[in-house]
Amino acid sequence: MKNYASELQKISTVGDEELIPMMAQLAAAGRTQEEIQSIMSAALDVSASGMMSLDSAVTALNKTYSGSVGLLGNQISGLKGLTAEQLKNGKAVEVVAERFKGISEETSKATGTSEQLKNAWGDLKEQLGELLQW
Repeated sequence: MKNYASELQKISTVGDEELIPMMAQLAAAGRTQEEIQSIMSAALDVSASGMMSLDSAVTALNKTYSGSVGLLGNQISGLKGLTAEQLKNGKAVEVVAERFKGISEETSKATGTSEQLKNAWGDLKEQLGELLQW
């Protein structure tokens, strides 16, 4: 999961130190690695669109696996027509991922240079801290 969080950090303005706890919460909620990766990728794109915060997007997408679209159904057309079975099988995350595909990466390219630099600096400090522990 740390590797995937690092990959997401490279294509967004969100640092891996913010992503990893969210991923851990999803794992604790019983999500598989594939589900976690799908949720996190879609949530980053939704968040970058300005529709909701990253934390809210992760929570809302995770809830769809219980068979309900909740507030997402009001905000994203195409979700209300999904059956409970489709939701439980991750179809809502697929729909959201397709609808918002690439927004996080494009936003990062357009406006995230300073945030990317800050994230890279944070990674360097983490690596230096690991070296100093020896």
